[in-house]
Amino acid sequence: MPQVSATLQLGLDVDLLRAILVEKTKPSTREGYTKDLVDFFLFVTQGEMVYGVEGPKRKSEIKAQVKRELSRLSQSFVGIGRLKALELAARYRECMMQRGLQANTINRRLSAVKSMVRMARRLEMCDWTLAEVDGLTVKPYRDTRGITASKFRLMMVIGCQPHRRCRDNHKADQPPNLNRIIWRTLPLR
Repeated sequence: MPQVSATLQLGLDVDLLRAILVEKTKPSTREGYTKDLVDFFLFVTQGEMVYGVEGPKRKSEIKAQVKRELSRLSQSFVGIGRLKALELAARYRECMMQRGLQANTINRRLSAVKSMVRMARRLEMCDWTLAEVDGLTVKPYRDTRGITASKFRLMMVIGCQPHRRCRDNHKADQPPNLNRIIWRTLPLR
């Protein structure tokens, strides 16, 4: 029992990264959060130039170093203060946009950083959040439901008629290419 009280007096050394990852149930989610936080701290420690580093070996060395230091970096980040953290998050968002990343990727990476700060706040390591950093609007995916029954019937009616070029060449009995009709009649979905 004296050991516990001594630990409480010294204060627990909370591993923020571990606390974030323990909360996630799926291994793929934990891996994704780790990867996204590594990318964020690559930006924080190396700046935008890290994305222009020549050679995959050099970049992987930098990533490995950041990954080893991830726990320390996450705890240092929540200690820098709200304004500096907001500035870094906004610059990171802008850098990802300039790199041409998709909105879903940008939002996922920002979400990992926000989640880290929320966990730090719950653990009373900081008293602020990154709620002010907005994600990007995601464009909805293409509609892949297909066509309605009435459009299919119309396509079949058109498909059974002789092709204009065939009529011009007096080959009215030649059936048209059904694939050509499908791609011309219906918009790509």
